[in-house]
Amino acid sequence: MYPRLSSNKAILVRDQIDAARTAGASLDDLLKQDLKNLLSNVESGESLVETSIEDLYSQAEAIRQNFTQKSLVANRKTGAIKEATTRGEYLEELMAEHLHKALETLDPRALHDPGFWRFLALFPYRWFLLEREPEMQPNDFGGKEGSKTYWLLIRTFIIGRKSKTPGEPDEYLNTRAYRDARRRRKLPDGRWIDFYHSQIVRKRWHDCVEVSNAYIESCVTAPEALDEDNESKRYADSLAQRLKRLSPNILFSALSPADLRILIDDEKKKTLGL
Repeated sequence: MYPRLSSNKAILVRDQIDAARTAGASLDDLLKQDLKNLLSNVESGESLVETSIEDLYSQAEAIRQNFTQKSLVANRKTGAIKEATTRGEYLEELMAEHLHKALETLDPRALHDPGFWRFLALFPYRWFLLEREPEMQPNDFGGKEGSKTYWLLIRTFIIGRKSKTPGEPDEYLNTRAYRDARRRRKLPDGRWIDFYHSQIVRKRWHDCVEVSNAYIESCVTAPEALDEDNESKRYADSLAQRLKRLSPNILFSALSPADLRILIDDEKKKTLGL
């Protein structure tokens, strides 16, 4: 068994949270499990594995406390040439690692159920939703069935999954690598979101994590392929388009790591005009 929310119930829960916020409820009150008896809207999904609400809340609270006590967002902002537009962008970047670690070993039946992700966004990870997507639009938490890669919890989890390099000393280095590369090039902290959302989360040609990581690592390794504007200098985007065109004819996941990097790096040189 695992907790889940239907899309209609998710909208009702969102409305009640928003009403409490409008009425002046404190953040501590907004984050309470029993706020307005909202748990009565939660259903159970069928599974042979027990995924309890208590355990999910415990994990989420441990992450929240870690962010607060260690000032993780403030530390990440340090060193920016020009900071990103919102604090929430740094929070989402860092949450990719923490959320994936917390959830990756859960029952696959839960992880493949959209209702489970609605529950996560509106209950244990409500604090993350309220800071990153305070408007709580339906596409932010799953009030609509479509465009699931736009849902905050799903897209954050996918970034962690497709940027993890098992066995490395820092397995989630690639969740932060693009921003780090921009800083080395003295570029503003913006465009992190566009890179990971557009090139990592929503592209399917690199669903194999070895391929997605090879793409990230090529982009951030000199000569870097970084997006510098919205027009002619969209090098990461252009490289992704080149690789997507090759993907119907080349099974990237079947290549050895060395051959995969050679192929991607060769396409990068063409992208950069080298």
